[in-house]
Amino acid sequence: MKKIFFLFLFLLITFNFFGCKYFTPKDEKDFAVNDTALIQKIFITDKGKHQILLTREKNIWKVNKKYIARKDAIDLLLAGMQDIRVNRPASISEHNNVVKEMASSALKVEIFTKEKEPVKTYYVGSIAKNYQGNYYLMEGSEQPYVVEIPGFNGEVSVRYIKDEMDWRDRTICKLLPSEIKSVEVTYFDERKSESFKIEEKNLNEFIISPNGKPDQKKCFSLFGEFRKLNSLGFVLDIPEIEPYKNKPPFVVINIITNEGNHQTLELTHVPLGKRSKKQYDAFGKPMSFDSENYYGWINNHTDFIMIQDFSLRNILKLRKDFLK
Repeated sequence: MKKIFFLFLFLLITFNFFGCKYFTPKDEKDFAVNDTALIQKIFITDKGKHQILLTREKNIWKVNKKYIARKDAIDLLLAGMQDIRVNRPASISEHNNVVKEMASSALKVEIFTKEKEPVKTYYVGSIAKNYQGNYYLMEGSEQPYVVEIPGFNGEVSVRYIKDEMDWRDRTICKLLPSEIKSVEVTYFDERKSESFKIEEKNLNEFIISPNGKPDQKKCFSLFGEFRKLNSLGFVLDIPEIEPYKNKPPFVVINIITNEGNHQTLELTHVPLGKRSKKQYDAFGKPMSFDSENYYGWINNHTDFIMIQDFSLRNILKLRKDFLK
């Protein structure tokens, strides 16, 4: 009996000592978050200068406590955090190279609920050799895993955006017609005489200036264009922005809310480039600018954006278009 007891004790000590090396604890590959509604904060960093703090404030997410974050990007990230699954451990032949690479270039992801300490902290590395998922490593573990999203063939790490401005919401204006007092479109080109201002007098009753008999339905449709007006994105290249700082716009759109707030969009033309789809006009002459995109200043001339003509087609009309 003594021999059996000492044998059992020896096996127990051996298991405790070497177990971490040969047996996988559940936590070190438990990367998924089952209920993402509990997540209140996500911190994404890398070895460079990128630091992204995403915080939930009621039903709105903010990036670095400065800007409203893109809803589509947040939804994609949270869905990925819930759906990720371990495909396999990194093989023996992969292990050392993967760990070395992750030590220098991996993204660190910290996920918080209401607790002060993160509920999960892991590292997201490069795309796996089979191009199905990425290498993940739980903090405190030495074993990387290939993690994938079932049904998604590609790089999981693209959901962890590193750039602050890529997280930023691209909405220029998000107003209901009932929240708008007036819309003014002022042209500074050959359409100058067709500039106009439409103001809501009473519920669904509009007036237009210069004086005319407005088409009420068309005026209401104009106000509806500002329910969600989006840009293509922010232009950050300083050499590209510099020439437009003092360049006069060809049109200014000014929206005044019922609370007296102003939202202004100043538009300038984008130069014709190789990527411009329309190179010639109807008469075969070379176009002088890109007809499908505009540059614009918003937020009191502090943010420089690009916006499609398609988004503004029903706004950049003439005064006569809103008359009976």
